[in-house]
Amino acid sequence: MVFHLLSDLLARLRNASNLKLKEINVLNSKHCLNILLFLYELGFLAGFKVLNIKLIKVFLRYSFNLSSFRYIRLLSKPTKPLYLKVNFLKNKNLYKLNYNSFIILSTNKGLLTLEMACFLNCGGKLLFEIF
Repeated sequence: MVFHLLSDLLARLRNASNLKLKEINVLNSKHCLNILLFLYELGFLAGFKVLNIKLIKVFLRYSFNLSSFRYIRLLSKPTKPLYLKVNFLKNKNLYKLNYNSFIILSTNKGLLTLEMACFLNCGGKLLFEIF
């Protein structure tokens, strides 16, 4: 159930960005709130507000009529989750591949970008990529 909420959240963000909407409503869950807070801290969102038990209002960030993110893609599927070990991350230097994009992982230390996961020496489940 949580993963379907994640794919729904990312689809709503992508569609709103393509339509240049200033605000959207997404379904409320603890996992969605954590992801929205993380995207807000990274600077991709202008803010969000919990309306009630079922809905969250998300305010998208634009500068010069361009969205703060150009691309958002789900990496792990509900039927095939992808996990990365820290040894694989450090050996392949994946965190140095694209300096514009952020790959978000769910780890035992919370939501982290790929660079932060390498710095903190922990692996986790790939969630999505945003740039």
